Amino acid sequence: MASELHLLRSNREELVAKIRFVKPFLDRLLQYEEIVQEEYDATVANMIPQDRARALLDMVEAKGRGAFRHFREHLKKVNPELEEVLHRCSSHNLRLKLYCEKCELLLCRDCRSEDHKDHRCTSVVAEGDVIRREFTAFKRENRKILMEHRKGSSDCDIENMRREANDRMRILKERFSAKVDEEYRWFLGQLGVGGGTLSPAQSVSSIATSGSVVGSETNDISDCADPTTTPLSVVTSANADIYQYEEDEETCVTDDQTTLCDDLQNVHLNVDASLDILEDVCLPFDDNTTNVVRETETPKPFPTVEFLHSLGEFGIAKGQFHDPKGLAISPKGTIIVADTGNHRAQIFDTDGKWEREISVAQRGSTFPTSVAFRSIHPSGDVLVTCPFRGDLLQLPLSSSATKKILRRKNVSGCYGVAALDKGNTVVVSETENNTVVTCSRKIAGGSGMYFRTNKYEGCFCKPRNINTDGLANIYVSDIGDGAVKVLKTDGRVTATIGRGFLRQPTGVCVDLRRNVIVADEMTNTLEIFARDGHHLSTLITKQEGLNHPQEIALTPDETKLVVVDGGNNCIKVYRYNLPGDEDILANKDIRD
Repeated sequence: MASELHLLRSNREELVAKIRFVKPFLDRLLQYEEIVQEEYDATVANMIPQDRARALLDMVEAKGRGAFRHFREHLKKVNPELEEVLHRCSSHNLRLKLYCEKCELLLCRDCRSEDHKDHRCTSVVAEGDVIRREFTAFKRENRKILMEHRKGSSDCDIENMRREANDRMRILKERFSAKVDEEYRWFLGQLGVGGGTLSPAQSVSSIATSGSVVGSETNDISDCADPTTTPLSVVTSANADIYQYEEDEETCVTDDQTTLCDDLQNVHLNVDASLDILEDVCLPFDDNTTNVVRETETPKPFPTVEFLHSLGEFGIAKGQFHDPKGLAISPKGTIIVADTGNHRAQIFDTDGKWEREISVAQRGSTFPTSVAFRSIHPSGDVLVTCPFRGDLLQLPLSSSATKKILRRKNVSGCYGVAALDKGNTVVVSETENNTVVTCSRKIAGGSGMYFRTNKYEGCFCKPRNINTDGLANIYVSDIGDGAVKVLKTDGRVTATIGRGFLRQPTGVCVDLRRNVIVADEMTNTLEIFARDGHHLSTLITKQEGLNHPQEIALTPDETKLVVVDGGNNCIKVYRYNLPGDEDILANKDIRD
């Protein structure tokens, strides 16, 4: 534990500068009883984010091994690059790039020079650099061919280009798979449970060859080559660049060779810096180029998404958020967000530009959790739920209108809301009562009022978010049951989606093919299910940075998926790619 705390102290300023939100860390520590509520409150009470981060690190250091383990595991989820600093050498604060086979220890370069000079040490990063360069070569060649095709200088037709790209992809996949299998066999061999006894490290000579660093001294480093190994080569379609890699069984690395292994990536960049700079950036293709790329790819049988941009960050100013939860989109593309921690609803235009805010604290209501758009009147208005007071608020989109509160008695935890028939029927989830109710609008005394018409109970365990598909189907995320329930307006449950797969479903929306998209707050993913309930794909993986996703919605122009990223206090917008040319149903029955 002493070495772990040393790493925490050594990299404290880097962690403080890059940890933006401490609440998810505190939630995990509180969940596993590493801290108490008073410590949680004292940490979040700090006004400056850096002070909150420092208080978090002080707490982790004081609590010891259990708190450190939970801190590191959550850091690995939200920022794998930053988590890497906690796996450095505790003596020198350098990356652990070597493995001493005699001592069975991971080492940094300085450790190797000081205490393991005469030991056999193999690199644990060299083969990763090889794979990286191979993938870079694959991307570079694709772009070269694409540019030649765009200029009209290529004689290859689309089918030939697709076939050659497929061959390059297959070779790259086979090589990567072979390396993973080799490492796995070596690991099993060390355990004595079968498999080979190959070293996990690739020889430095093969690395030098792959990086175009050629020299007799470099190539003579390994004296343990396996004579049965045959070289592999990856040949581009233009036959312009040939990358050959000799497979050596294992290598004993000396000080000078370790330096070569560590610095080889930089040498390779110097050889061809003008092209390698492109490997980690997005090329500014225009629409025509994008279409060419898509034509050469094999179409996927289910929808996919591409990240476009995000809105907002943590704060109280306009356009900033504190624990946002609800989301609705009007037919004109207006984005309405329930900014829960700031006790308001914020309104953005279709391009994400902030327009105005509406406070829900003016009449005592607080913590709005869900919003739904109503189109009964030409200008439209918004329904907002405030579960802590049992309020359903009617908020105008026009700044000149007066806010109206529809107070429902004997209701606690009215969490989610959706509108049917332009808002003449409203569906509300009562989380604390484990029920879902519908209210119909009737004219009384010259004004419209809502009266409860149906109450659905007995099949829910903490229902949360609600949505509709424009076909009188109601979708309710039931976090207690780990599933999405599909209801008809008469209360019949017609389907249960995701049970046994989802952990804590929150937001839900449906596209034209009736594919059901569900946000899972526990796994930080977006999952997509077919209309019959079987799982199609993980639309957004946890590696893409979602943190406690809440409500989701499809835009009326049928091309974008909007996600409330509650843990990161922002709104994320993705391009929604649906196979075929069908339109997409929008959220909250916005076709009205």
